[in-house]
Amino acid sequence: MSLEGKLVSEINIKCDGDVFHEIFRHRPHHISTMSSDKVQNVDIHEGEWGIVGSVIFWNFTDNIETHHLTGKLVSEINIKSDGDVFHEIFRYRPHHISSMSPGYIQNVDIHEGEWGTVGSVIVWNFTHDGKEKVAKNVIEEIDEEKKLVKFKVTGGDILEDYNSFYVTVHVDTKGEDNIVTWILEYEKKNCNVPDPHTLMELCLNITKDIETHHLN
Repeated sequence: MSLEGKLVSEINIKCDGDVFHEIFRHRPHHISTMSSDKVQNVDIHEGEWGIVGSVIFWNFTDNIETHHLTGKLVSEINIKSDGDVFHEIFRYRPHHISSMSPGYIQNVDIHEGEWGTVGSVIVWNFTHDGKEKVAKNVIEEIDEEKKLVKFKVTGGDILEDYNSFYVTVHVDTKGEDNIVTWILEYEKKNCNVPDPHTLMELCLNITKDIETHHLN
């Protein structure tokens, strides 16, 4: 029973329904001119168009796998320490994080530019899944109003599994509540690569360590 399935989807169209039906019955070979990026060719191999028993060959492009290779993870965590300080750490002094979260971050060095500026290149030495790894990234965006910093990974271990990888961290401060939001955006190299849930867990654990450091 579990090997059998059925998918049903409905969509509302504004064009003529009789014409739509007529296309799929009598002239599916015209679809390649209407949807050329998805259907390249439709040929009849036996019988005639529009009759039961006719055999039709479809040449088409399946973009489903490509769609599933891209993804986005979002996590929020509430911290009791100062939200402005948290943002300032990731913008201006991520090289201090190794002293706040030594179990996860061993070293952070700047290779190009200056701390806290868009375009600066930063190299992180970190521990992930029990292994020491390296990530080279560039600061792609800074938004002081949103307390946001966005990094683009440009080298290192992460890109062994992903064609692209972006990390965004921002802080919402509302009274005594400080909510840190992490966003991971990525494209996997193939469908066997897992979604980066363990990397998200790493970000949350680092957040907790920074919070603990400032509360002690």
